[in-house]
Amino acid sequence: MVNLAAVRAGLGLGVVMVPLAARLPELVRVLPDAPLPALPVWLTANRSLRASRRLRLVFDFLAEALGAWGATNPQGDQSAHHDTHGINPS
Repeated sequence: MVNLAAVRAGLGLGVVMVPLAARLPELVRVLPDAPLPALPVWLTANRSLRASRRLRLVFDFLAEALGAWGATNPQGDQSAHHDTHGINPS
């Protein structure tokens, strides 16, 4: 969020997820053809909460929602890679 705040404040160039940037009309996309690596999203929690069914449900929902949100770029093409789940279910 600090990166997004800095970009929105006009402090320079930054990397912002395309679906998020599309919602912010004050941002201008530059270098659209520059290759960027796929960046994984990790959902983390304290180890003592790992067995919590409530946490598992929230993480499963977030993983599915984030995956769906970032899976399509503005041209409608499916993203080749997205990793939205960084928790060991055991």
